Amino acid sequence: MGANYEDVLKRLYNEGMICRFTLMFLNDDSYPKLEQALKEGNVKEAFRAAHTLKGVCQNLGFTNLYQPRGCAQAHWKVPRSCLTA
Repeated sequence: MGANYEDVLKRLYNEGMICRFTLMFLNDDSYPKLEQALKEGNVKEAFRAAHTLKGVCQNLGFTNLYQPRGCAQAHWKVPRSCLTA
């Protein structure tokens, strides 16, 4: 997945935390939410799910996963006022 272990270790401090957050990633519902929001044409929820997914991938050092979402997210020019709940 393109993870940089040393960078992740600096962020999460120890291997136990890395394992815990990696397992949490497997159960994260951001991707299914993104898919559903895109099917429904719900830009606000799609943006939110993409942003969450990008953050999770970035924190875990999954470079190959978060960079494409960052590009897609950057192309969705949604006014900040539309993103507040």
